[in-house]
Amino acid sequence: MDTESLKIMLINKIIGNIYWNSKENWWNYTIDYLELEWYELNKEVLRKQTIAKREIGLHFESGSRILSDGDVLAVIETTLIVVKVKPNECIALIAGSNYELAKMCYEMGNCRVPLFIDENNNRRLLLPKDKSLQMMLEKMGFEPITIRARLIKPLSATLSKSYET
Repeated sequence: MDTESLKIMLINKIIGNIYWNSKENWWNYTIDYLELEWYELNKEVLRKQTIAKREIGLHFESGSRILSDGDVLAVIETTLIVVKVKPNECIALIAGSNYELAKMCYEMGNCRVPLFIDENNNRRLLLPKDKSLQMMLEKMGFEPITIRARLIKPLSATLSKSYET
């Protein structure tokens, strides 16, 4: 085994977030992104490479906070290792009324489908792309469209202040 394969940075805590921690001077640093899929944000153990090819090993305790877009994982001299959620194909829904919004959320909750708020349009709900789910939504009378977006703002009963607008 060569020594290059042994050079891995193990991370087990989140230092801050470049979007939420306004007290920090994050803008003074160069950013090396660790690009993750939306479903990788809640993994307790993960091994990935950053954009600059740094090997990162993530190991979080069970039940600890899940990762979010913009989380700072490490500071290496003048470089930050920051989580960035990759865009992917999604189903987008826009409610015409409060009743329709409630119905969408209720039906998706019954199906145990994760819901997200679009980062560019707070009136648009996003769901992971799934052909059978899209067909079901059409049969229910909704008008789902397919778009490319980042699933970064999960909708839940415990919506945090950072997601409110």
